[in-house]
Amino acid sequence: MADNGYTDANAPVFIQSFEVQNLKDLSKLTKVRLVQLMEDSKLKPYDFVVAGDRRSYGDLMTPAELAAIATYAGGIGPFKRSIVPQGANGALLPPTSLVADAHKAGLVVHPYTFRDEPEFLAPDYGLDPVKEYLQFFRLGVDGVFSDFGDTAVRAKRLMWP
Repeated sequence: MADNGYTDANAPVFIQSFEVQNLKDLSKLTKVRLVQLMEDSKLKPYDFVVAGDRRSYGDLMTPAELAAIATYAGGIGPFKRSIVPQGANGALLPPTSLVADAHKAGLVVHPYTFRDEPEFLAPDYGLDPVKEYLQFFRLGVDGVFSDFGDTAVRAKRLMWP
């Protein structure tokens, strides 16, 4: 990366990982932006499993752990249902405080993965993926991971013409 000028936080690159220790190590080796990815709250980072650390991604989403993440990363990439949960019947539940808690810790939030196909949309969105993006933008996310960049940009333009 250094050979290509990617040496600081202004570089057009993010290094992301679902594991924790490698990002902590990288934070001492590079100034490019690091993102702590987060699976479903019940799952655990693989490096935690190997080390016998009992914490889950849900534990990492608490205000104290988000502050700890901010010591080695500039953002989080949580599973979108960690922000807007979905009940067993498929209906959406009230949003969590994850976006506000992460922002309070100084972290940007880029949830994943937004898709247009009906099987990936909660019934509440009425088969309209733009409604999902708009909900998350209104909740204050800083960006999104999308398999349909054109839909994400269209929704963004509705929010900020």
